[in-house]
Amino acid sequence: MRLPGLGLALAAAAAAATQASVGDRVKNVVIIGAGAAGSSAAYHLQKYAAEEGLPINITILEKTEHVGGRTVTVNAYDDPSLPVEQGASIFVTVNHILHNATRDFDLPLAGMSDNEPGDVTAIWNGDDIVWQSEEGSSWWWDVARMWWRYGLAPYRAVRLVKEVVGTFLHLYEEPHFPFRSLTQRAFELGLHKVTAVTGEQFLAEKNVKGGFTTDIMQAATRVNYASNLAHIHGLEAMVSFAAEGAIAVAGGNWQIFDKMVRASGASLLRNTTVASIAFTKDDAKPGDPRKYVLSTKDAGRQTAEAKELATAFDNVIIASPWQYSDIDAAEGVIKHRIDEIPYMKLHVTLFTSPFKLRPDFFKLAPGSKAPSNVYTTLGPNEKAKQGPDGVGKTGFYSISTLRRVVNPKTQKREFLYKIFSAEAVTPTFLSDILGARVPDTFLGPSKDDAASVEPISWYCPHWFHSYPIELPRVTFQDPILGRGLYYTSGIESFISTMETSALMGMNVARLIADDVAGKRLGKLIFGSSAQESLIELPQGQLYLVRPLSPKGYSELIFKDSAIRIRRTNQDFHYQLVVQRVFEEGEAELLAEEEGEDAEIDALAAERDEKTFLLDEALRFRAEFREGGEKVLAWRDLSGDTGDVYEFVCDAQVSESQVQQFVRAAKECQYERKYRKPHTTAADDDFEQFEFHEENPIPPASPLSSPTLTRSIESVDEMYKQRTPANSSAKRSDAVVADPVTPEKSVVKSAAASPEAPPKPIEIYAAVTAELHLFDPQPGHFVMVDDSVIATVSEVGKWEYWLQIDGKEKSWLGTPVVAEFNPVFDFEYLSFVFNHFSNDGSARSWLLRFKDQPTLENFQQAVMQAIWERLNETKWTKIQEKEREYVLDSFADLNMEDAPPVEEEEEEEERPDEEEDEGIRSEEYDSEEDEEAAEERKDGEVNSQLAVGYKHDRSFVFSTNISKVMTPKGKLMSPKKVMLHSEDRDMIIQNNIDPTKLYRMDLEYGKVVDEWNVHDDIPVVNFAPENKFAQMTGEQTFLGVSNNALYRNDFSALATTEKGYIAVASNKGDIRLFDPDGRWILGTTKNYLLLVDAQQKDGKNQGKLGFEKPFAADSKPHPKRLALTPEHVAQFYHETGKPISFTPAKFNTGEGTEETSIITATGPYIIEWNLKRVLRGVKGAYKIKRYVEEVKADDFKFGSDKNVIVALPNEVNMVAKQSLRKPTRESIIGNMPLGKDDIVNSPY
Repeated sequence: MRLPGLGLALAAAAAAATQASVGDRVKNVVIIGAGAAGSSAAYHLQKYAAEEGLPINITILEKTEHVGGRTVTVNAYDDPSLPVEQGASIFVTVNHILHNATRDFDLPLAGMSDNEPGDVTAIWNGDDIVWQSEEGSSWWWDVARMWWRYGLAPYRAVRLVKEVVGTFLHLYEEPHFPFRSLTQRAFELGLHKVTAVTGEQFLAEKNVKGGFTTDIMQAATRVNYASNLAHIHGLEAMVSFAAEGAIAVAGGNWQIFDKMVRASGASLLRNTTVASIAFTKDDAKPGDPRKYVLSTKDAGRQTAEAKELATAFDNVIIASPWQYSDIDAAEGVIKHRIDEIPYMKLHVTLFTSPFKLRPDFFKLAPGSKAPSNVYTTLGPNEKAKQGPDGVGKTGFYSISTLRRVVNPKTQKREFLYKIFSAEAVTPTFLSDILGARVPDTFLGPSKDDAASVEPISWYCPHWFHSYPIELPRVTFQDPILGRGLYYTSGIESFISTMETSALMGMNVARLIADDVAGKRLGKLIFGSSAQESLIELPQGQLYLVRPLSPKGYSELIFKDSAIRIRRTNQDFHYQLVVQRVFEEGEAELLAEEEGEDAEIDALAAERDEKTFLLDEALRFRAEFREGGEKVLAWRDLSGDTGDVYEFVCDAQVSESQVQQFVRAAKECQYERKYRKPHTTAADDDFEQFEFHEENPIPPASPLSSPTLTRSIESVDEMYKQRTPANSSAKRSDAVVADPVTPEKSVVKSAAASPEAPPKPIEIYAAVTAELHLFDPQPGHFVMVDDSVIATVSEVGKWEYWLQIDGKEKSWLGTPVVAEFNPVFDFEYLSFVFNHFSNDGSARSWLLRFKDQPTLENFQQAVMQAIWERLNETKWTKIQEKEREYVLDSFADLNMEDAPPVEEEEEEEERPDEEEDEGIRSEEYDSEEDEEAAEERKDGEVNSQLAVGYKHDRSFVFSTNISKVMTPKGKLMSPKKVMLHSEDRDMIIQNNIDPTKLYRMDLEYGKVVDEWNVHDDIPVVNFAPENKFAQMTGEQTFLGVSNNALYRNDFSALATTEKGYIAVASNKGDIRLFDPDGRWILGTTKNYLLLVDAQQKDGKNQGKLGFEKPFAADSKPHPKRLALTPEHVAQFYHETGKPISFTPAKFNTGEGTEETSIITATGPYIIEWNLKRVLRGVKGAYKIKRYVEEVKADDFKFGSDKNVIVALPNEVNMVAKQSLRKPTRESIIGNMPLGKDDIVNSPY
């Protein structure tokens, strides 16, 4: 049902309807944890609810007496007038949320430096002071010294930090805020490239090298995150160096969060531990979200029993690390696994002393001035380690003199110190740094001090799980765990600060407010006052038109949509917004589906809306055509030359409405350009925004009538209407129809003289047929000869030949090999195959036979030749049943033994430009091209991909990134990898010495064990003890060698959830060992084999082949999954390489049914839908093309919606929905232009 009427009226009506629907009852929200994230979530949720007019009730459950999480303030000497921060000491002016809160709550600020003139700050590596500065010295002198010593590295580092932090700050702004997927936003902003490498690698890539990184920047990562540059990802390393303008709240930073909680009006229950979360037991109406019930207990009483809270909650926000919560979640509550992020245990020691630091402890010359503040780094020959071992020989991360204080007992001035260390400090250590003996009790006078001076007068030690261990990664925990259930601590593995925790709290609050208001459904319920819709045209279609591009002429983006202009949060800035309009009931159905799988919503959050900053660069204009068509158009600034977006207005939209819209657009562009209200302008001032010099707006589709295109869901459907599709059924129509005149280029390419045929030893078959050739341009077969003789013969020892001769010429002669991808189609009496000629070209040929006996005769001859070549055994020596089994495996047949499968809807496909948004920019970038060239120069690229089950991580090995070494220090390139022992370890096989296996400790980032399996027998493969063993602490795993463990030449190994084992040999047989692995997937070079291991009849009916062996006459028929020959030819035409599949994978997860299969060949990833395969749908696969070769791919654990892809120099995560049906356009792909592609030639 279309939405009539004017936009502003519609928005008002929709908003009123929303107010009525949510006004029926108060929304109850509970927040677990009153730290930075929980306090921010409560504060912003109340703020957003007030803006939207939403009645809301907030409850906060805090297990301690304290608000503010790690912002702990203590009093020196127990004197309230001497507060000191124990944790979360500072924030910086760029921290918008915290800084704005101090302003809004009128909190006094204090600078972080109480140093006195002459105080020295030093960086020490355990042997030498590598850098020092003195309080009160001229800033230009410090800068000059730094430039003299480190050259341009400081300048480059500062510029790089500003660039990266500036990119991160986009998360605060539309359209990046709010976000349902942190991973998606990281990819959109390009920050995944920073988190995918260590800080050390990222700095080196950006030419920040030498002593500056180890002396200065590593000191920053150590004091801020207790990590060395080699063991922290690039983004966190940049954040650690962004400390400009460090400030704190006088009296303690906890006051920020206390004020937030108070301002939210929330009910705060302190000392309350959450014991469990479950769904309410009352039955909800179909489609209604279920509510949550929580059980809590008194945190101060160990024997306290948990009691259920009386309130049922609509939303739950878990605002503290899940692994430390001890919450029991009922079955089905948490639908998406929570990433357990490892944390560093940091010891913080505060104390006062009358003694200064001792100079000779830092190996300074006698009489030297002792430093007041000491930061540490590693020595020149010291290896960077991870965790507590990474502290190195200094033994601590930092010692700071916070300020001078007066001891209330002695009334003498003393020094207030703060130490960060990996282990608790000892009296011996304190004695060494102070030069005075500290007693074992820490406090009290030293026994050997006659003056009874206390070396330490006040002492306050504490430890925190303060910092996450920030190893490189490209995927991050999303904030949505289930419908109405949110989690904030996932951002810790991205960036860990008070500010980012507050940002995630604000983000979750915005998501909840939007969901309560119904905005997520895209029903044209427009934003708050900050995002006010100025004007709207309620009906039309959005196209992307590329009149000059080889990618295709036109794409229909939204079939039903509305266009509007809205305000942004910045003065004089406006957005042009096109939003999809749903049919009646469609939005509710979509919301229900997304509630069941939030990852779909997360990775496609912007699929229903396109936004553009309304700037004169868009060249926004309108055109009124004959016949009454009204079109708005603007440039696609990220597309090719001439690309434009076009909004074709519906007939119900009047010309005057369009003119008003265009006038409003001119006014908005004027305000942005001149930064002043449009009311100050004269009418002549708006003429500059009419853009008469632009070319006429091209038609939205070559099919001129707009009424035709509205019934077409996508450009692929348009293409199908114009040319036959590549399915077997439609292809047959081209075969059996009257001969089609082939393109001259196709005939010319096929006319080259074939090789002279070898002399036959034995002719296996000689039959007559029609010969057809696949033409990739229109995408179908054309007849080239109506009568040829096709001959299969043996021509040498295990060598065979296919010869095709016409009446007037010889068309083809080629060896019979498995690589020519034979497919027999008995429905259309045809045989399709590929031929790779000596000149490097690939062609798909089709032979059509007069009847089925002729086809069967030819099929047996081809399969006999292929089988004998592969096995070097005569066909006549195998049993009849074995021959039939081989023949059936290459027939295009359904799986007769497959289970019944329900019909399913075809997945909706979106245009390429929409699918790729945020994942990878298709715009040519010279710097990016140069970086890529530099990456390729050394020849070292990504080689292996391992997707974590336990912690939702993805690991990629690249010799120039990870520098993987054996325990003896030899560099190696992993041939095969397997995550192990709860994703803490990785089993690695070296490509040089396959007789050994290695264990890498991922928390330390190095190989720690080496196993010599056998001196002479190589390890062919290895796998977990059972399917999900890597999620447990199971230490054993399975391996196979040529004859160690099994008695055959085994080469592939897989296990099931119950520990069943399937092993395949190089000869193509699959054996089942050990008494619910129903589906077995095998990979060959150019096709996949899918086997159903469940028995269908006999006494073992219903049993798996793992439990009882198959009878000799009832072996399962494998389903052969292969690309259609014409697609193989097109792939070859594009890449110049034959098909070579990477190991195929099912999607996997605990309690997750296998639904999809993923593999890759060259630059393509290919996904088969298992249901369609079992139903016998031909060509049941989709593809996505990359610029570079796909080295490895796998599904994200627990879902088939996201695919992790390892490219030579980067890692991407792509939504499965972005894969397209294989058409000419999708096979060619949207390729970014390289330098060599740019020519000086006008269109």
